[in-house]
Amino acid sequence: MSGKLYAIGLGPGDPELLTIKGQRLLREVNVVFLPHRDQHDSLARRIVEPWADAGKLRELPFRMSKSRKYNVKRWQEHAETIFMVLSSGQSAAFVTEGDPLLYSTFVHVYTELLRAHPEAQVEIVPGVSSVTVGAAAAGRPLADDRARVGIVPATGEVMHALATFDSVVVLKVSADVEGVLKALKVTGRTDEAIYVERAGWPEQRIVKDVESLRKDKKLDYFGQLVVTRR
Repeated sequence: MSGKLYAIGLGPGDPELLTIKGQRLLREVNVVFLPHRDQHDSLARRIVEPWADAGKLRELPFRMSKSRKYNVKRWQEHAETIFMVLSSGQSAAFVTEGDPLLYSTFVHVYTELLRAHPEAQVEIVPGVSSVTVGAAAAGRPLADDRARVGIVPATGEVMHALATFDSVVVLKVSADVEGVLKALKVTGRTDEAIYVERAGWPEQRIVKDVESLRKDKKLDYFGQLVVTRR
């Protein structure tokens, strides 16, 4: 009998934002798969450790390459590793920061797992995303009444999003801070933007003068802009 995989969103960093369901499942499953980026401390491990025995944890290395062929091969390898556990009848969790289906490493492995093994049992356990935590930290409502919200990475169509949506959350600002600031200026929305870094973490940082980011040499990977109509 095949086991079941639970994709568990851990939230953006604050351990208290892990759902009660997520906590229970981390105690119950046989194996917890922990994605780990090369040469980076694992935030996911810090959140999981109080809830899962160390003996359950199995790291899955992720190193994003410019070669899609390399990335797909790595995702396929991880999918097979997970399926071997499931096919032995064990239950497993794949944990991910934020939400499993929003800019998550899980999305790629999930796609390859179902492509190769459509019979695999998978349940998604949503997590609190950095989008809502960032807005909470900034104290800015994202939507009300007929307002529309756009979520886009800094390397995406930022200009289009700012011109189209009432509220916009730009993720991973450090990837193209100059491009993001230019898009804000062209669309006349610089004064509507607040920068939030490591939302919900003890070292959370908020910058209201977003133009100052141009000179900031320490922008973190976990940095976002929350842009809302006044």
